[in-house]
Amino acid sequence: MSRIILLSVLALAASAQRVVDVTPCDDSGNGTLIKFVITPCSTDPCELRKGTFVHFAFTYVADKFSETVNLSGTATGPFGIRLPIPGIDGDMCKVVACPVSEGATYTGALSLRIARIPISKTTVEMKVFGDAGLSACFVFPVTLV
Repeated sequence: MSRIILLSVLALAASAQRVVDVTPCDDSGNGTLIKFVITPCSTDPCELRKGTFVHFAFTYVADKFSETVNLSGTATGPFGIRLPIPGIDGDMCKVVACPVSEGATYTGALSLRIARIPISKTTVEMKVFGDAGLSACFVFPVTLV
């Protein structure tokens, strides 16, 4: 009986997800992020537990044809310094079918272990690059617990 309760609690916790409101960067490129979902997340901003895996799902419209698509991510650290997010595999062609075409919509997902870094509240900045440079950039706040 206790196993059933434990599995039910774990399933409920794993299913908590949130469509995150992102803000375009000042120089955001012309690609369009339609939807960005973080799982698990049940608060605003999302509370991401250090040492656990978090799932990110997205829907994106490419702004131009590109043979390659790359992703980079940074988090605001102490004194406003942007720190690279460890563990991001920047090759988005592993997630979406490359090449990408101008105006086409792509969906994808990736998982990332949240690093045990000495930051609590931060702003994450994600940049998507194609062959011709910056395609999209967006930011969103998170709390690391």
